[in-house]
This record gives sequence, C-alpha cells and structure tokens, in this order.
Amino acid sequence: MKTPTTNKEWADEVFEAYNHASKLLENGLLPVDGKYNLFRYAPILAANNREIDKDNKKIDMLEFTVKDIERDFSLDENSQQHFLFHFIMSYIHSHVYANIITELEADAIMDYINDNYQLFNNA
Repeated sequence: MKTPTTNKEWADEVFEAYNHASKLLENGLLPVDGKYNLFRYAPILAANNREIDKDNKKIDMLEFTVKDIERDFSLDENSQQHFLFHFIMSYIHSHVYANIITELEADAIMDYINDNYQLFNNA
C-alpha cells in the first residue's frame, strides 16, 4: 500500500485500519481482550500496509509502541478508555520506528487527527 503523503490520507488510513481491527475483534479473530487492547494490533496492521514482511521487525514495531502506551496506563488507569486514541497513536508511531516518518511528522499527524476528529469524544 502506498504511504500516505498528507495528514488527511494518514487519518483515512488509520481509521480504516481501526475499523478492520474492530471487525476482527468482534468476530473473535484477534488474540486481544477488548477494545482497550486493540492498540497492540495496530503495529501489525501498519507493517502489513507498508509491506514489511519480517516478523522480527513487526515485533520490534509492536514493542516500540506498546511500552509507551502501557506507561500511560500505569500513570492513569482511566486512559484505557481512550482506546481509539491509543490505537491511532500506536499505528502512527510504529511508522516512526520503521523510519517511514519522523517523530515530528508523527506528532503533526496526531495533532491533525486530534483537531479534526475529536478522539476523546469517541472513546
């Protein structure tokens, strides 16, 4: 899949990935417990969308994003209710680990999504 070039394209892709993951979860096809854990699957979808086939790279992407989100959970248990935000953050930031985008670009994408999609009203 072609890498998005605009913040809008990133938003479209990440919401498509979220919808896909949600359907897999609803059908019992994901080994995660509840929507609050969907963020764990986001790096795998991101890797698949970027055609990253190496399992060790996918695992590294997963570990890179999960540690930050789990740290957030440890600081504020209520943050788990923002599962859509965490999925999006995990998806976008896995691209940083893969050197597809920079941290600055990831922050700009997250700002765009936060500003335009009211994530915290959807959790």
